[in-house]
Amino acid sequence: MVKIKKNSNELDAMQYNGKNANEIMAWSGGKVDVVPYLKLVCVKTSGGNMYGTEGDYIVQDENGDFCLYKPDFFEQEFDIIDWRPE
Repeated sequence: MVKIKKNSNELDAMQYNGKNANEIMAWSGGKVDVVPYLKLVCVKTSGGNMYGTEGDYIVQDENGDFCLYKPDFFEQEFDIIDWRPE
């Protein structure tokens, strides 16, 4: 898991690495599904499902909602303040 910061908000994030499906599903409380054999992640949002692949980041916002970010956008938008290897 990664502790990240955007503006003054500290948030939690996890990067899907193709091997951490169980950790992501447990962390998200069922709001994120992973299909390991397809290396596909599905984030359930109020606006519909978001789909990602290996390497994408799942971010939990200050309201407890989850969003999906591609690595390049994630690295531009967030400052990593604490990295905990998965």
